[in-house]
Amino acid sequence: YKPFFYRRGHLFYFNKNSLSYSIKNAGFNLISVGHVHKYNIMNLIGWSKYKKPQGVPPTIFDHITEGMFASNLEREGKASHLLAIAEKRVGNQ
Repeated sequence: YKPFFYRRGHLFYFNKNSLSYSIKNAGFNLISVGHVHKYNIMNLIGWSKYKKPQGVPPTIFDHITEGMFASNLEREGKASHLLAIAEKRVGNQ
């Protein structure tokens, strides 16, 4: 997917460790870091077939299957989005 990387929507790439490091060094207390997957199975199939993003096309799978797909990617740390919750440090915390 080389042509897809470093486009306007992808200016920075982080994994859980690099995001945690950046947040802490920016003066925040890290509360949690997790993964959220926003694309359905049909997007994956489209990427495989057309070699380009498909967005969120209509799915042929039920909500249980879609939920299991997203949950597995989130658990594995391979989801589409990385989400952090942090709070600004006050004083010498």
